[in-house]
Amino acid sequence: MSIMRAFERPWIWIIVAINVAGAIYGFYWYEWQLLSSPIWQWVFIADCPISATLMALSLSAIAKGRECPPLNALASCCSIKYGLWTCFVILLYHGYFLSPENRTLYMGMFVAHALLACEGLLLLKFVRGHCSLALGWLLLNDIMDYLVGTHPYLPTENLMPVAMLTFSLSLMAFVLCRKAAAGI
Repeated sequence: MSIMRAFERPWIWIIVAINVAGAIYGFYWYEWQLLSSPIWQWVFIADCPISATLMALSLSAIAKGRECPPLNALASCCSIKYGLWTCFVILLYHGYFLSPENRTLYMGMFVAHALLACEGLLLLKFVRGHCSLALGWLLLNDIMDYLVGTHPYLPTENLMPVAMLTFSLSLMAFVLCRKAAAGI
């Protein structure tokens, strides 16, 4: 074990704890949608809390020296996609999300999700393949969100711009994953 790795380990556990706390809050934030949906849809509803959970699991495995390449690819891609998705949606619908009554909550969510995307980018260092698995999951989630309706509440009837953004982010996360796996 390298000296740098030993110094990084305490920070990894702090980041794991932050992700676990974020996931718990995220599941609470989705509570009304989860409870009003069939159980089998839950895994498609709480995208960001699941991404934070995957990140916590991936970082825990890395810290223990038990890397799991499929988990790394999935955690990285999901964190990049859903972190950026949330930031873009908050900015796109800023009139609602950043209104005076919502501003504090959604500015905090903006920062938290930007950091989630950054974590996903940093985790690319540990991606060793399995990018197609991650893309398959992201595309299945896109289908569920915009054909079945498992996406989070959005203050609009016109979902086409968000659906296009979502699909584009899936492809972007996949391309980044492939480049990382290829060492580019």
